Amino acid sequence: MKLRFRLLLLMLTSLFRTKQPMSHISRLKLRVWPVDVDIKKVNIERFFAFGDLGWASMLMDWGIFRQILTSRYAPFGKCLSLSVKGPLWLFQRFEIQTTIIWCDHYWVYAEQQFLSKGQIVAISVIKGGVLQEGRLLKVNQWMPQAELVSVLGKPELVDLYQRTEKAMWRATRG
Repeated sequence: MKLRFRLLLLMLTSLFRTKQPMSHISRLKLRVWPVDVDIKKVNIERFFAFGDLGWASMLMDWGIFRQILTSRYAPFGKCLSLSVKGPLWLFQRFEIQTTIIWCDHYWVYAEQQFLSKGQIVAISVIKGGVLQEGRLLKVNQWMPQAELVSVLGKPELVDLYQRTEKAMWRATRG
């Protein structure tokens, strides 16, 4: 099943979801289909695509997906880190659990755990945002609950990723 069909299915099922707070762990259950594998297992690129589905599922859990569609917002996520501990095999069921770990003015940072049979198969850290007409929106413009997460205190993990990302930008700009 192609990812577009999975996204369409997510969008349809979001109509029947109850709105969840930002502290809620978003859970998305999937199965590995033949289009997801190289020969017998999922390749690394597909983990990134599954992570995008997890990000979309979280937005739908928050109940802001309709707002995103009607306001011409464009949600996007950037994977900061992906660590694969084991393979996902053809027809294997798995779940993506997405948890918010921090918000700043423009970004929402989340951890995604890919689980199969209760075991962690992969972990990723993403940062997501929303564009409107090519400009990055502040988080509180599209997610009023964001202040609740920001007051918890910035985790060391997020600080590390922010410093690493800045260093990479400086190094590549010459």
